[in-house]
Amino acid sequence: MIEIKQCRLSEVTQMPQFETLVEEYADEAAIEGLPRPCYNKHIYKTLEQSGMMHPLCSFNENELSGFINILVNVIPHYGNKIATSESFFVRPKFRKGGTGLKLIEAAEQLAKQQGAIGCLISAPANSRLDVVLSRSSYTHSNNVYFKSLL
Repeated sequence: MIEIKQCRLSEVTQMPQFETLVEEYADEAAIEGLPRPCYNKHIYKTLEQSGMMHPLCSFNENELSGFINILVNVIPHYGNKIATSESFFVRPKFRKGGTGLKLIEAAEQLAKQQGAIGCLISAPANSRLDVVLSRSSYTHSNNVYFKSLL
């Protein structure tokens, strides 16, 4: 059974699967030319305490299986709140069965509750998430390009 719930970072970081989740996420989310992704406790805690970041976690049979961190803030050139996925990940062994889709649905509900008029979810080019989103109700709106300055 898949359960999605809003979690406090202090809860999530104490779960036995947290380190595995972070490592698997870092392996998949790495961008060539940037440092390896890591959990910057102070930054995430500050975002959560400000009310800007809202972590949602998925559990499959009570095991931490994924997460989506939603940032909700006013985008100046639209003058409205928009929800943006800061990070989104489902552990590979839990990707079949709708875990990711349930996280997206929960993120959309949370965004509406926070007064957002839309959601932006980024996906690595040609990834499974990219394919899933391209077949969903989401519109392909932008491409993001990266250049290392290190």
